[in-house]
Amino acid sequence: MRVFSQDERHFGLLTLRRRRLTARGVQPVGPIQHVFQWFSVYSAVAPTTGEHFFLELPYLNADNFQIFVDGFAQAYPDSLNILLLDKSGGHTGQRLTLPDKEAREKTQRHQVTAWGAQAEVAQQRLEKGTRVQIVGRIDQ
Repeated sequence: MRVFSQDERHFGLLTLRRRRLTARGVQPVGPIQHVFQWFSVYSAVAPTTGEHFFLELPYLNADNFQIFVDGFAQAYPDSLNILLLDKSGGHTGQRLTLPDKEAREKTQRHQVTAWGAQAEVAQQRLEKGTRVQIVGRIDQ
């Protein structure tokens, strides 16, 4: 089993807009470049071993994240991999599919405690055996 931390970063060329001296009340005039060049790097790093997987793609979106997940699964096919994600919208797309059905069917059961409004919503919507996704950390 390998644990990876995943993140993505957007890199690009942006126009630098410097200060311009003008008379009071006069808008400064200066050239602006409206054409931008950019790319995104998706990465996964195993902090304990230093293993890593990087993929450069043109945009940060759910479609490209799916490409990253598929490439990551091909790079590490022989082990159970846990990929820790942040709350980016590209990670939670409904079109996102895991590459290995067997890995999806492995479940872990945990006792979860909720308070206040979260407890009321859980009581109304959940019953024994309902599958849920919990975002947070496991304290042991």
